[in-house]
Amino acid sequence: MQRTLEGLGYHVYIVKEQPDKLGESVIQKVLRFALAAKFVLVENTEPSGHLYEIPHVAKLAECVTVFLQETGRGATWMFEDAYLKHRHWHKIEYLNGTLLQATRDAAKWAEGFVATFTADQKRALPWLTQPGTP
Repeated sequence: MQRTLEGLGYHVYIVKEQPDKLGESVIQKVLRFALAAKFVLVENTEPSGHLYEIPHVAKLAECVTVFLQETGRGATWMFEDAYLKHRHWHKIEYLNGTLLQATRDAAKWAEGFVATFTADQKRALPWLTQPGTP
């Protein structure tokens, strides 16, 4: 996944590989990286610490989040209705051996979501439509 994203021009941070900071909790560390990112990708096929982190990253911090999950498998069913409720969440299922294409699809979806949200935001918030606003 990392090489695929880097090949698309993204700078990738795998949070668990980043150094810890004394005085910073795990959630603070995850949020530090998630909030600095354009979007977050989560490999959701196997249970791991991400099940604890997701409510903070995807719900509280409202980060654009794409879940990649091998077809017929998954860490939990707890997020299934959340994909329906939260527009900034998306799940992509992939077949064994197609994770790299699913990663490209995830980046494309996230970029599209960010572009659509940006356009909607400019229409909804008058101060974003003033001259000089990117």
